[in-house]
Amino acid sequence: VAALMRQVASGLAYMHTLNLQHRDLKPANVMLDSTGRAKIIDFGLACVSSASRCSRTKTKVGTDAYMSPEKAIGKRYGPADDVWAVGCILAEL
Repeated sequence: VAALMRQVASGLAYMHTLNLQHRDLKPANVMLDSTGRAKIIDFGLACVSSASRCSRTKTKVGTDAYMSPEKAIGKRYGPADDVWAVGCILAEL
């Protein structure tokens, strides 16, 4: 579990260096490739942090069970919300 979550966290950190927010991290969006490495998939709700649709929106997006408390009450989405989702995945494992 630790190795898997390190890979997910590393992938998320890389995404955030590109100012990319996933906005729907959950176990179904983490797959293993043929070598057993974790890959984050399904970027349908993702956005670039600087994009107006990402930085201005207060609309709830994502899966409720992995949504941060701040996002659940309608605050703007940020990278910390992706980190919260990773913590939820870890707790579930």
